[in-house]
Amino acid sequence: MASGIGLYFSLDWQPELWWLGLPLPLILLYGLAGRTPLVKGGILALLLVVIGFDAALIRQALVAAPVLQKRLYTDITGTLLEISAGTGGRRLVIAPDRSRDGDASKPLPEKVRVTARQDISHLVPGQTIRATAVLLPPPLPTYPGAYDFQRDFYFKGIGAVGYLTRVPEVLADAGQGDQNHFGLSRLSAAARDRINDYVIRNAAPETAGFAMAIMTGDKGGLSKDDLEAMRRSGLAHLLAISGLHMGMVGGLIFFSLRLLGSLWPRLALNFPIKKAAALCALVGMAGYLFISGMSVSAVRAFIMVGLMFLAICFDRTALSLRNLTMAAILILAIRPESLLGASFQMSFSAVFALIVLYERFGHGIRVRAGIGSPLRGAALYLVGVLFTSLVASGATALFALYNFGQVSGAGVLSNLVAVPLMGLWIMPWTLLSLLALPFGDIPFFLEMAGLGIHAVLETAHFASGVPGAVLSLPLFPTGTLVTLVLGILWFVLWRGTVRWMALCAVPLAALFLLAEKPDILFAESGNLYLVRDRDGGFFVPTLRADRFERERWQIYYGQDRFTKIGTAATDGPFSCDRDGCVFTGFERTIAFPDTWMGIEQDCDRAHLVLSRQPVTGRCRSPALVIDRFDLWRGGTHAVYLQQDGRIRVESVNSVRGNRPWVPERFLDRAKGQPSG
Repeated sequence: MASGIGLYFSLDWQPELWWLGLPLPLILLYGLAGRTPLVKGGILALLLVVIGFDAALIRQALVAAPVLQKRLYTDITGTLLEISAGTGGRRLVIAPDRSRDGDASKPLPEKVRVTARQDISHLVPGQTIRATAVLLPPPLPTYPGAYDFQRDFYFKGIGAVGYLTRVPEVLADAGQGDQNHFGLSRLSAAARDRINDYVIRNAAPETAGFAMAIMTGDKGGLSKDDLEAMRRSGLAHLLAISGLHMGMVGGLIFFSLRLLGSLWPRLALNFPIKKAAALCALVGMAGYLFISGMSVSAVRAFIMVGLMFLAICFDRTALSLRNLTMAAILILAIRPESLLGASFQMSFSAVFALIVLYERFGHGIRVRAGIGSPLRGAALYLVGVLFTSLVASGATALFALYNFGQVSGAGVLSNLVAVPLMGLWIMPWTLLSLLALPFGDIPFFLEMAGLGIHAVLETAHFASGVPGAVLSLPLFPTGTLVTLVLGILWFVLWRGTVRWMALCAVPLAALFLLAEKPDILFAESGNLYLVRDRDGGFFVPTLRADRFERERWQIYYGQDRFTKIGTAATDGPFSCDRDGCVFTGFERTIAFPDTWMGIEQDCDRAHLVLSRQPVTGRCRSPALVIDRFDLWRGGTHAVYLQQDGRIRVESVNSVRGNRPWVPERFLDRAKGQPSG
């Protein structure tokens, strides 16, 4: 199924709906295949690939909605769906009343996400509001082949982003406005908003963001320094509501109720308190899932831990790869796009590795933990945490390097401190604070949880500052990831000598690493470009403009920093004046003009001109010209200067092709080919 989903998203054209009929002939072939296991197995495998492909196609058809094509200053009247924290202010998701706002020929998107820096304490999800906002199309990938933010927003139903210019006006209270947006998601958003406000009122400012992250899944309240420290120390998984949190909530409910039931001998002897506690834990986890916003990691965790408690009810094995497979199938069927996210990849890889090792060594650990003194049990618990952290870190390292270009080397030891704090201190007090929410402001529980949160943050900052705490490498191609993952699965799932065929995946994966990376990147805005010389230097014209793009480029190339053009170290390859810069290298002259005069000069002497100004048709001498219009149509451009003198160019949109989330201005163009 994952292969079919990956195939769908790798296409540069949009399949028609008739592709949904492909499973029918395969089902017929399967019925006519006789009893040959190899033939039937091959047809079944192909059928599952097609089912995954069709699941992604169906999901795209269900979420299809208008996407904003250009900057727009407008009034928005609609239903407030969600409020979340953010580093630059509160983030609002609004469903505009498209019958009242926008041009009928070009309607507003179904949902927009805007940032509010004003005081919006009077707003709650469900209200009908009127706001004035500057709306922008969702951001493009930062370079060809990078993570597609537009696709991510498209499948979330968000067709525009932007910011408010004034305080919104409330037209109708929750429950009195547009009834089309009433439902589970609105109620969940309202619950999260109430909990976040409760945390802000009762928790210390330095711990409130962490508390909101583990209670409602809203990480926007964390400071940038805390978030970066959590990532670099290998503790970022504590912020995402995943198996750890869901297991802790379910485990606390399960063991507490089972303990209370065992204190009444008559009840314990005549009633299945273990199964009753498991069912209550399921209900509690469902409530936790509801207030968490039902993210992919939370849904996956609920399914996995829920299957474990259901297995207890039916006297079956609680942890198995079959349970993990069922969780994966459900998520891939409902949200196929989650396959492309780091959350899905890292959470499933960690649980997969832990289950494989648990099936091998789990029984012996349980036996040893139940023998001896409590001190022995505590020591084994710490060893188990250390071993679990080591296994999970190793299992997710490949995906961390693929998505973020770095992996934490300090994660094993930092988790040894943080995970017991989460399980034994922070989560119990957090759960008590949730239970106390209906009784008004009771800061005691959040203050107690804050003591543990403060210790975790201190651990994160200390671990992230240790030399060598983070290993950074250039991002590697998707082909390398897929090949290595298939090789690991082959080795784990097969038995006997055939499993050693998985070693063939290593040289195959290495072949993808031979793919070249661009020598020049030219950002969509035209304000930032990058040039890589033959000596391994990376040069940019500014360290201020397009900071997000520059940081993503640093991850892509595995660099801590770039060199700014104009310093003494760059006097050789670059010559700059008020009209622009010229780079001499690769046996070519490459010009980056800033003015009309610079364009006229560079058109007569350069092999390649990259201009943030429109060049029109007056520049005929260079081999290639990329100007403002090319950037507007194609997004960020990547230039490959090949040894034989040829120049190859890719743009963000030429790589993505004709897909529903790609801007309309590109779809009918020449596939991102620059002018000249």
